[in-house]
Amino acid sequence: MMKNITFAVLFSSAMLTFTQVTTEEDIQQRNLSRIEYQSVEAKASNEDQLLKTTEEIKSLKQRIISDDIPEVLLISKTSPIQVDFTSNLVENDLPATKVISMNDQAQKALNQLFKDSTASNISDLIIASGYRDINYQRNLFNREMNLYTNTYSEEEAYEKASLAVAPPGTSEHQSGMAVDFLSTTTYRLDNSFAQTPAGTWLMDNAYKYGFILRYPEDKTEITNIMYEPWHYRYVGNVHSEYIYTHHMTLEEYLILLQDEKILYIKSENGQTNEVYYIDDIEEFDFNSSNIEEESIIGISRVNDKSYIVTIELAQS
Repeated sequence: MMKNITFAVLFSSAMLTFTQVTTEEDIQQRNLSRIEYQSVEAKASNEDQLLKTTEEIKSLKQRIISDDIPEVLLISKTSPIQVDFTSNLVENDLPATKVISMNDQAQKALNQLFKDSTASNISDLIIASGYRDINYQRNLFNREMNLYTNTYSEEEAYEKASLAVAPPGTSEHQSGMAVDFLSTTTYRLDNSFAQTPAGTWLMDNAYKYGFILRYPEDKTEITNIMYEPWHYRYVGNVHSEYIYTHHMTLEEYLILLQDEKILYIKSENGQTNEVYYIDDIEEFDFNSSNIEEESIIGISRVNDKSYIVTIELAQS
């Protein structure tokens, strides 16, 4: 009788332990599924696909490497621009204070922005500045620095000047992707622009056309540039929407991309996109990604090895 009782106790204990283990494993599995559901859903289509051939991967690499559009390229005092992006410049034909050139991709977005702003009864919006070459930027910076040279050391004057004007080689305007706006109600590049009809409309709508407010008022410690409500940077619609809705700077967004390696972004229009941060183009496993030549909608060089590739996923 005692043996039977002992066996029953042991059997019950074993079953309880098995149940606990199973339950814990189920919980872990459910949590894992919950965490990775987007990744599983997005990559499910890969299971039935054949591996890419060597030639297909070579073609993909060449497609990425040959694209020199600085869509989300970081340009700052700590990340100076290495080249002048002049090959894709077009002359602006929108309301402006002078003849201005822009990157053709940014210009197309500006055309639509102005069209829609006019439809929204915004009549005071004009462009003050677009592409600048390095010599023009050097003259601007030297003029700003001269304001401080009589009072401060050269090093201190440089630091103070660089808060307001980017030193040559570190200006986004050299990419052709940056634009300074003006309002015809003030014609002033200062904080008052934010309160004009044009400034208010841009704050709420520029992201819809691929532009971000590059130097927000509460992010100066991150950008190291003073608040500039008139300065917008074209980064493309997928990136601009994410940056806007998450109240980020370009610096913060790029750090997130570098850490995550891949972001799944569902836009307001319902379109799902993937953004890949490729650390090394030669080492990247294209077979583990959804990257196909026909799905690429944006490429940005980070450095000689690293790229950011944005693709559009087919709607299910």
